Amino acid sequence: MARIKICPNINCQTENLATATECEACGCDLTNIKPTLKQETPPEAAVSPEVTSAEKEAVPRKPAASASENTPFSAADASPAAHNSEAENDVGTEFVKICPECGQKNRGVAKICTKCKASLKSIRGVHLPKDAPAAAPSARPEPRRVMAVPEIRLMSSDGQEIFRVTESNPVFSIGREQVLSGFLRNCDYVSRRHAEISLIQSTLTITDLNSTNGTFVNDCKLEQGRRRPLENGDRVSLGGFWGTEKTGCFTVEYRR
Repeated sequence: MARIKICPNINCQTENLATATECEACGCDLTNIKPTLKQETPPEAAVSPEVTSAEKEAVPRKPAASASENTPFSAADASPAAHNSEAENDVGTEFVKICPECGQKNRGVAKICTKCKASLKSIRGVHLPKDAPAAAPSARPEPRRVMAVPEIRLMSSDGQEIFRVTESNPVFSIGREQVLSGFLRNCDYVSRRHAEISLIQSTLTITDLNSTNGTFVNDCKLEQGRRRPLENGDRVSLGGFWGTEKTGCFTVEYRR
């Protein structure tokens, strides 16, 4: 007996070699089809020469097997998909795979979309009416927009840049012994660790760290420990009002 693969296409049913990966007649995928044994009809036994013609007629003959009995059993016959395809083809449906990328209808055994070449190996086939329109491609989420961080600079009262805030150093303390120590070294009203500056979602903020003489934004004294957003052009003074001797004064500049 020979091992063969029978095409699962109900309109083909071609017998292929057991090692075939696609049907030689219609190109249908045979990767998941299991080979079956083909029953070959044995040749009719020769009649012994000693048996007379009368004896031949007396010997009862076995009735010929019907076509259905001689047809070999195959995996396609036992497959519910094959029977469902046949039944649903009778009512005008087809077995297809819908591409999730472009909505193209493909054959139910397809592995790659014929339109956009997307992989369909994980997509399950469905039965649809033959005149059903192709499905719309699945909506893809829009890429998340990353907010650009502006260039933020701290400028002295005479317009000189004294510090540039970057994403690599988003939180830092300022004072006579912290960041800006060189700029504040002669500002006696400024504490050693006076305030904290933070970059939060592209906005600069300042928090007074229980300083002795306080922190002012646009000549308004901040509540200790409470964060205050800084806008473009804000005037910050450490230790007193803007322009007071021995205070540390600078402005905030956003460049987008």
